[in-house]
Amino acid sequence: MQLLTQNCMIGTEFAGRDLETGERVFGIHHGGAFATDLHQLPLYVRPIPPGWSYDDAVGAVTVYFTVWYGLLYKARLERGSTVLIHSAAGGVGQAALHVAKAYDCTIFATAGSPEKRAWLAEHFGLPENHIFSSRDTVFEREIRERTAGAGVKYIVNSLIGEQLDASLRLMADNGHFIELAKAEMQNNKRIGTFAFLRNLSYHGVAIEQQIFKETHRVGEFYDWMLANCEVGREDAAVKPITAHVFSAENAVTAFR
Repeated sequence: MQLLTQNCMIGTEFAGRDLETGERVFGIHHGGAFATDLHQLPLYVRPIPPGWSYDDAVGAVTVYFTVWYGLLYKARLERGSTVLIHSAAGGVGQAALHVAKAYDCTIFATAGSPEKRAWLAEHFGLPENHIFSSRDTVFEREIRERTAGAGVKYIVNSLIGEQLDASLRLMADNGHFIELAKAEMQNNKRIGTFAFLRNLSYHGVAIEQQIFKETHRVGEFYDWMLANCEVGREDAAVKPITAHVFSAENAVTAFR
């Protein structure tokens, strides 16, 4: 809670020009990146990839760090595995989809509205019978049927309540649960441990802690990101996130 109660400054991603070199750069800040200028240690700054815009760069850094840290570094995603990505139309969800597709995974996804589910099918080419609502627990039964009862090897979760419980039940043997739902972690949600006799792994991910405590991971992440973001590569694991960009004049509307 210490990080939350100190200076309440918003903005952790930034993109702009290095005042000394003029180079286009992007990076991560500990807070206060909603500004016209800022100072940051070189460790947290990298050149914007060729072909990427400022919007592309600033929208990618923390969502891909989340996916890299949780799905690749902690859970060690294996090629060809089954993956369930909740709230897949959001920033982290899209990043996870790009990575899972690059790893040739069988992907299941959820989203909160018919419009978002249709967009996922069109934009990512997911089969319609692999996309479900995140507002109920129907996905548990449907995915169980589509995996012949085996369940899913990797689950990227951002849901709470009954949907979280259903997701835990859906894990395959030796599966990995990547938990992003901070509300449940902060509320100290209890989960049964009997299922862990099937060699399950539960990974809580709070990257705002890791970015500034395990600083050596930042360089590892940037190396991976910049090696996997080449424009035009169909199998690239890192691609720009589709987002609604608001002008500074419409900041109030954006926050609403």
